[in-house]
Amino acid sequence: MRTAISLALTFSLLSPPSLGSECSPQTPIIKVDGRYVDCSYFNYVVSKIPEWVIKKYYGGDEGLKKLEDKMAERQLILEKYEKEGLFNRPDLKEKLIRAEIKNLSALYMSKKLSKVSVSEREIDEEIRKHYRSKKVTPELRHSVKVNLEVRKIVSNREKILNSVKSKILIKNSHPKSLNDVVAVFDGRKITYGDIKPLLPRKFSKRELERALTSYAIYLKAKEEGLDKFPDYRNSILYMKENLAVSDFEKKLLSRVHVSDDEIKSYYRKHREEFKTPESARVMIVEFDSEEEAKEALNNLKSGKTLKEAVPRNYLSTAREWTVLSSDKENPVSQLVFSTREKYNLLNVPSGKTLLIITEKRKPSEILPLGDVYNEIKEMLKEKRAKKEKNRIVSALKKKYGLKILRPASCCRD
Repeated sequence: MRTAISLALTFSLLSPPSLGSECSPQTPIIKVDGRYVDCSYFNYVVSKIPEWVIKKYYGGDEGLKKLEDKMAERQLILEKYEKEGLFNRPDLKEKLIRAEIKNLSALYMSKKLSKVSVSEREIDEEIRKHYRSKKVTPELRHSVKVNLEVRKIVSNREKILNSVKSKILIKNSHPKSLNDVVAVFDGRKITYGDIKPLLPRKFSKRELERALTSYAIYLKAKEEGLDKFPDYRNSILYMKENLAVSDFEKKLLSRVHVSDDEIKSYYRKHREEFKTPESARVMIVEFDSEEEAKEALNNLKSGKTLKEAVPRNYLSTAREWTVLSSDKENPVSQLVFSTREKYNLLNVPSGKTLLIITEKRKPSEILPLGDVYNEIKEMLKEKRAKKEKNRIVSALKKKYGLKILRPASCCRD
């Protein structure tokens, strides 16, 4: 079985590119034990983080610095696991090999299909054939162009797959050992060990053929040097980083223990932190105008019943709700718990006015220990684990000589 890609391929070369004033994808920003992490990897990681997370936690130069520090920490953990041979563990080794084959074969197909183009003549011809009765607008031309591109991509994809399949000669559909030759592709033998990461424990002939096709495309991609492409190398490094950090944190938490006495002691000292939010049962009546709502409000304050105070057509809109003081995004909640009045009016963006009648309030209560026991336990474990993690990371920094070479903000300019 082939070995997983080495860490040397996932980092930039041992001798760093020039540290000029401008940053390129190859500009190194982090150094770990003589190896370099560059801007292309930093930007790859950013592309994997949801946009709202970037805006909330990693916005601006300060946010990017925080992300770079976190990446440096994760690279230290990865370096530790590389040195300790984590990725020789059979389950992780197989995961990495599967990712290498799938990612590289996908990159090969993407590169081939990205060359698809549609000419203006083809668009004109398609419109003459199928859209004679329609007015030719820029929107129609764009739609026709997209449809033609999709058809070409599907057609070209089938041609590539059929070409690869035609060169695969299956020799053994029921291999027993890793060294058994399963097929021959372009004169090259493919063993069961080569494709085992792509197969379930029990597989059908169709699943075998699919695995062989993926592996054959992977071989073609390697022949064309696509395994040297930054996107591919970054994808494998990213996966290895995630596997290492996940394993590290899982083991760290498993070693951290919190006693029953510690949990009880924390609860006694922080009881006020474990309160239910104050709640209120309210009735909301929707009015078309503020004047009508004010009239109903005055009627209620003068002692009239709800049926007497509110016209029948508006009374039919009345709904009961429970609101919480903790709901800071709800304007009804904010009003009810800020004024403490029984009756309130609220103008809403739709132009309507709400008459809010607070029927019953329930004060916040301190939750019993049983209700928050597991929450406190996990919180204390996480705090202890974080402290231990910081200790280990500090030791790794001294061991591997971590250096931040450039601010990550230069990668985003």
